[in-house]
Amino acid sequence: MLGEIGDYYAKLGMRDSSLFYYESAITDGEKKQDLYIVNGGKIGFCDACIDAGLMTKARTMCNSAFLYYKNKQHLPEWSEINAVMSKLEVQAGRPAKGLQFAQTAIKVARVFRNKTLLEQAYKAASDAYAASGDYRAAYRHTLLWKEVADSIQLLNQHEKTAELEARFRSQEQQTTIAAQQLRLERAQNRSRTVQWISGLALLLIASGFFFLRSKTRTRQREAEHALALEHARAEQLAENERLRSNFLANISHEFRTPLMLILSPLQSLRSSNVPGTEISRYYDIMERNARRLLQLIHQLLDLAKLENQEMTLRPLPGNFSQTLRLIAGNFESLAVQKNIRYQVKLPETAIYADFDRDKIEKIVTNLLGNAFKFTPEGGNIGLAAGIDELPKPGTEIRVKISVSDDGIGMDAAQQANVFRRFYMVEHQNNTEQTGTGIGLSLAKELVDLHGGRIELESQPGKGSTFSVFLPLNKTEIEKNETFVLPPPALALENTFREKLPLLVDNEHRATILVIDDNPDIRNFLAEQFQSQFHVLQAADGRAGLDLAFERMPDLILSDIMMPNLDGMEFLTLLRNDRRTSHIPVVMLTARARKEDRFDGLLSGADAYLVKPFDTGELLITVSNLLQRQQVMREKFSQSFKTLPSNSQVVSADERFLIQVKPAIEKNMGNESFGVEALADEVSMSRVHLYRKLHALTGQNPNTIIREMRLTRAKHLIESGAGNASEVAYMVGFSSPAYFSTVFAHFFGVPPSEVKKVDLLL
Repeated sequence: MLGEIGDYYAKLGMRDSSLFYYESAITDGEKKQDLYIVNGGKIGFCDACIDAGLMTKARTMCNSAFLYYKNKQHLPEWSEINAVMSKLEVQAGRPAKGLQFAQTAIKVARVFRNKTLLEQAYKAASDAYAASGDYRAAYRHTLLWKEVADSIQLLNQHEKTAELEARFRSQEQQTTIAAQQLRLERAQNRSRTVQWISGLALLLIASGFFFLRSKTRTRQREAEHALALEHARAEQLAENERLRSNFLANISHEFRTPLMLILSPLQSLRSSNVPGTEISRYYDIMERNARRLLQLIHQLLDLAKLENQEMTLRPLPGNFSQTLRLIAGNFESLAVQKNIRYQVKLPETAIYADFDRDKIEKIVTNLLGNAFKFTPEGGNIGLAAGIDELPKPGTEIRVKISVSDDGIGMDAAQQANVFRRFYMVEHQNNTEQTGTGIGLSLAKELVDLHGGRIELESQPGKGSTFSVFLPLNKTEIEKNETFVLPPPALALENTFREKLPLLVDNEHRATILVIDDNPDIRNFLAEQFQSQFHVLQAADGRAGLDLAFERMPDLILSDIMMPNLDGMEFLTLLRNDRRTSHIPVVMLTARARKEDRFDGLLSGADAYLVKPFDTGELLITVSNLLQRQQVMREKFSQSFKTLPSNSQVVSADERFLIQVKPAIEKNMGNESFGVEALADEVSMSRVHLYRKLHALTGQNPNTIIREMRLTRAKHLIESGAGNASEVAYMVGFSSPAYFSTVFAHFFGVPPSEVKKVDLLL
């Protein structure tokens, strides 16, 4: 019902009203646990968001509904969601993908013979063709769309005409019967006929009166209902606006505090007014608050993943109690700093089970962080864990984790709402104890993801106790297992940086191109590599592409979101140009979704690192790619003379070398054939030919031409095709003496000492 109201407002062009009722339909479907209603509302909501320009919301809803109906392609809604996805991709500037969705929508609509779906699908295909520049196909599909729309309108008119005709015939028949009765009764009794006519007239008048009265009341009720809905919508919008404003105000405070504790020490360090003994402490403050900012961002991303049902558990076998002990140890320094008695009670015996370490850490960290936030100086905080009950026969156990404090506590109203998202934003006005209202909500949803439960006991002024119950699967692990902490990231980075120069030729240092629209990031990356490499910088994709064509770097580090030409478009153009198709590319981006990573790798990226990335990981990635390039260079150099035929070539670089080899062989006897002539043969400039061949084989074009001539000469001498002087002219050497010198230097023996092959054998 709510979705139909949304469709009604959408047809009238009232986007805000349609969005409200589609959201209400989704909420109603989730309460009823009816996925059909939920995803029907999502289709309408997505379409309305596209019309309103809300592309982020539109893509989220579209992807969710698309995945649902993808497994139910026998439903008419499969055509509808494909048409909406086509509209979304066209708006996002990807008409080719939009056309694929539109064609699927047309195919399904034809199967169901549904003209309404077919009209929508033809309209989507027309828009996709127009966006891709194929106006002929766009015009053809526009005609099909209008034809279906006209047929629907004509069908509606026919139905209305048939209904009016039926009513007319029914009324005509009733009039005929009444006339016959009237004539019959007139023949019997004129006065009685008059009475019947009068009664009939009164009856018609009364019926008309009651009909008009009923219609008036219906319209009045509809108006009252519409007014009530508009009033409810206005209240909901006001409430949403209030929640949004409170959330933004509190989260800005939550961000401002660590930002201040980063910027202020940084300004003090730059002013050189900090004593040497205090510098380390200032760095600790900045690092701690930077990690706090990153934690807040991760919490927001985790909530988004949970909301979109994108987060899954990845359990691995391990020592559960040892993991809790490591997490608990992270809060010891905070307890000392705030003068809080911090007690940890964990089982002495190990609890071996399958569990997701990352999710467990987030649950416990949020509960402990909440306890430290609301416990005053000199208070008490405790962490305890154990097996809640004796394990039953089987593989499952239930672990209980308790976090208690004697802080400010909560009343009954606060306890009922404490796990709601942004609750702290709604109800806490004390800036010393405010927050984003995310932590406890995230902890609860992660516990629900495990199939467990979380309980709260609290009294105002006496503190709170959170108890988490998690079902885990037991696992068998050796009792002498030891838990080894990984070495610090900085130590790994420094160790690897010491080894990195061994991979670089000091005389011919590799060149790295850094492309990012943020100058601080460009300069930071340049500082990391300038001691071992030549570093080039570009501020956007277009400038980076021009610089790549001009300088032919050995490796490229590129952002994705950039002006003029984004990272994906840059990568496509780079890979499609044979001058630069061999250059390895590492994408550095803030887009952390799995879909974005897949898109980057499918577009041709050799590696994909998410910001903020670990510098040591970046160094290792760059080193591995350059080392791989060196291995490929040696491979091509050794196999260039025996490359396979075109039918066996599998890579773009091999196709290029296959083009170079016949060009040299064809001109083997031409002594004037050199680099310029070879560049003309392969349709490439002399500079780009030199750089491409050197990047692929480690040799310049002159060396390659000379070695191929010498190899042919040795074969001709062994085959008895002539003496050294004759063979020298055959392979393009104008001076037999120079040929003998070069031949002896290359093969180690002069041409005269090369034994001829016995052709009889």
